[in-house]
Amino acid sequence: MGSKALLIYGYMKFFEILDREIEKLGFEYSRRKVTYYNPKTYSGEITLHHKDEELSWQNEYRILIAPTNNQPISVNLPGLKKISHVVNSIDLEKMRIEIT
Repeated sequence: MGSKALLIYGYMKFFEILDREIEKLGFEYSRRKVTYYNPKTYSGEITLHHKDEELSWQNEYRILIAPTNNQPISVNLPGLKKISHVVNSIDLEKMRIEIT
């Protein structure tokens, strides 16, 4: 973990901005909470949104963007400063975040 974290408190607006800006760039994308599964018993389709249940403590959400031709991309996120705040990562453990 880095020394800083971005706390997004307007997450619905964040997704609205993100979706719009990725679409403007002409990329396909998918985003969702990772599904954790038991590799010994799971028999369904496994996608990039799946992960071994041993890692479920990570409580991960993934945003996949394609095609990027294995090159980095930049996505402009206008308005991000209005719905987020930079915090020290060490302070995250002390924070109580309530989603309503």
